[in-house]
Amino acid sequence: MPRIKTTLKNVLISRKFIVQTFLITLIPIGIILFFAVLFSNRIYPRITVAGISVGGKTYNEAYTLISNKLKEAESKQIVIEDDGLQIALASNDIGLTYDVEKTVRSVFGFGRTKNWLNDIPTIIKTLAVGERIAPKIDYNESKLDSFVEEISNSKDQPAVDSTIKLNKGKLQISPSKTGLVIDQGELKKDLISTFTTLNTKSVSLKKVTATPIVTEEASQEALKTTQSLLTAPIILSGAGQSWKIDFKRQFDFLSFTTNQEEPTPLVNVEGKSLSFQIRSVEAESKPDARRLIVTFNSTKVGKFLNVIAKDVDQEAVNARFEFSGSRVVSFVPHQIGRKLDKNASLLALQKAINVGTKKINLPIKTAEPEITTEKVNNLGLKELLGRGESKFAGSIANRIHNINLGSSRLHGVLIAPGEVFSMYKAVGDVENSTGYREAYIIQNGRTIIGVGGGMCQVSTTLFRTALKAGLPIIERHPHAYRVGYYEQNSAAGLDASVYFPSADLKFKNDTGHYLLIQREINLSKSTLAFEIYGTDDGRVVKMTNPSVTNITPPPKALYQKDSTLDKGVVKQVDFAAWGADAFFKRTVTRDGKILYNDTFYTHYQPWRAVYLVGTKAG
Repeated sequence: MPRIKTTLKNVLISRKFIVQTFLITLIPIGIILFFAVLFSNRIYPRITVAGISVGGKTYNEAYTLISNKLKEAESKQIVIEDDGLQIALASNDIGLTYDVEKTVRSVFGFGRTKNWLNDIPTIIKTLAVGERIAPKIDYNESKLDSFVEEISNSKDQPAVDSTIKLNKGKLQISPSKTGLVIDQGELKKDLISTFTTLNTKSVSLKKVTATPIVTEEASQEALKTTQSLLTAPIILSGAGQSWKIDFKRQFDFLSFTTNQEEPTPLVNVEGKSLSFQIRSVEAESKPDARRLIVTFNSTKVGKFLNVIAKDVDQEAVNARFEFSGSRVVSFVPHQIGRKLDKNASLLALQKAINVGTKKINLPIKTAEPEITTEKVNNLGLKELLGRGESKFAGSIANRIHNINLGSSRLHGVLIAPGEVFSMYKAVGDVENSTGYREAYIIQNGRTIIGVGGGMCQVSTTLFRTALKAGLPIIERHPHAYRVGYYEQNSAAGLDASVYFPSADLKFKNDTGHYLLIQREINLSKSTLAFEIYGTDDGRVVKMTNPSVTNITPPPKALYQKDSTLDKGVVKQVDFAAWGADAFFKRTVTRDGKILYNDTFYTHYQPWRAVYLVGTKAG
């Protein structure tokens, strides 16, 4: 019996425990369920957002409250402070915006997950201590990064790496220096946190120490390498020109990086990678230690070659030939083009610096024109046979007019094989009626004003052209005295005077092919040139420089009375010139045989100045 009683007692105690446990569990669950039903359409109590209580509010009520609060927050500014620097900014300045819809959904959904058993502890905790929910924020990461980068650029004191510098022509190792920079990651966090919590306190910039990567010791090897590379100027040659690359320019072609960085590859002008190597002079350093190394800066070299290319490059020019009647109205001989091979030049320059070569012939590509001179005419006008030049600086307006007009009438003139060219025949009469104006001329031993002054500039230039083309001179008349215009770019003795029809300039076309005269004139620079084109028959022209001797001073000035001028008026009508004798020789050969062996003599009289003195009574 006692055992039965004990068992019955235990059963009763067990049932009582189960009931008590059930009641303890059921009652809170019931309360929670009742609570959940009561707040089914409202936010749970004791929840705040951005400092405002939204507990017990419906979705719409909470939306209105939160929306107003966040709009107000968007207009407020926070301040970034650092050593006197103050920057006030609103959220939109760094791309931050408040998302009201997400915020309200987050608040309303708090404690309402799909697993209601997990929600019970959350609800109990909220009822006990409350819950603060941060507003939801969207932000433009790029805009935020840019703002932080801008702040950093203005306040950072970056570490300075040691490197190689060129100071007053001497290579030196620059010292390294520790820096102090803004912790950009912390600044981003602080900005987002400040706007998220609607904290009105200022944000202080947190800074970290920046350690230099390259020390002075790590630059020793690079210094020795650079010293061995830069030993003398490099001379580039091509297209008849040369360029000197001095010590400073060569140094600019080098870059410095560390042995633990991937070096910038050498690229050509199209951006394709090329081989890369800079020889190294070892310094005393540990194999695994970080050290400075020398590399070749192809970008800077490329810019330098672009400048050279402007002088070298020349487009191929197609020949142009238009014939009308007995004249050529349009003639442009073909021109072979050329272009600097920048890629090959880049490699050649790299090699020159690397192995010590100091002279480089630039690689230049040629380009043939599509239309050559031979294709556009059958008169044999293929080559430039001679070019003559003169200057007329200081000429009066009428003289310049006559030079321009007279030379234009020789432009495009064809000279047939065997023909004796006459300038008078080619130009025609020099009169007012043919367009010429009055300027100073030499006539009957005096310098006077006459029609066509300046035509001797044209004949002198053409005479020089025929000489250089190796053509036989049939008729040439030197001036009576030395004229300054013809000695602006030449010694005395290379002039030719004309006074039509009695004094002419003539030369013969004995080349067996047609000749063409072309004019070049630059009025702003006061230069005139003629070119004679034809077929090169192999003749070679050698001319001595004019020899000027027997230089004599001009006679005393002559003053002549003139009753047509008012008394007291003095007018100069002739100009003083020193007398001299001049001569030069010209030898024209072909296949070693002499065609012409000419000597041109000129005697210039000493010329006195002449003044007219007025005697007319007033």
